[in-house]
Amino acid sequence: MGVTVREKVPGSGVYWVFIRHGKQRRSRRIGSEKAATYVAAGSERRLHEGGPAFIESAPVPMFKAYAAQWRTETIVPHRKARTAQYYEQIIAAHLEPTFGAMTLGEIRPAHVRAFVAKKLQGGAARNTVKNMAATLRSILYAAVGDEIIPSNPAARGATLRLAPRSPRARRGARARAGGAGAGRCDQVVSRPRPARDDAVSDRDAGG
Repeated sequence: MGVTVREKVPGSGVYWVFIRHGKQRRSRRIGSEKAATYVAAGSERRLHEGGPAFIESAPVPMFKAYAAQWRTETIVPHRKARTAQYYEQIIAAHLEPTFGAMTLGEIRPAHVRAFVAKKLQGGAARNTVKNMAATLRSILYAAVGDEIIPSNPAARGATLRLAPRSPRARRGARARAGGAGAGRCDQVVSRPRPARDDAVSDRDAGG
């Protein structure tokens, strides 16, 4: 069995997944190398289990339904209860109000950039916004791996990076934090920077 990821046209930046399994020879255009790697891993797992190399087209789920499935299958069985609750809070309080009524295929990088900008302009803590973006990114990478969408619109290369603040801005933020109350939802989910780019660790969630 062979599942490989490479550019069909060298230097194009567009990656494909190639399948060589028994008499089966198939390929599928994916997009970014990271997205293609996710798809290849899923193909290899399904072939090992005797299933199809690729998932054929199916109705694209709504973000709200897929995020709930992602949390149930990916987070709850493998993370501490407090971490799972933290993810649920981020999804319910921040991601669902913006993306819940959209299908996964309708989400574009521009939507993600607007979401990040709105949260920052609304006064959400920068680390909180980073955790929101990291959670969204993880959910959408799972959708890429499930071959629901071809690429991740929340990937770092497609969305805004949070530029570092100036020393003056940091001093102002610390001064505001010193006199702020603890009743806002943003403060409830605010935690240290995630340990990895696309996930929040148990430690970050306080679990």
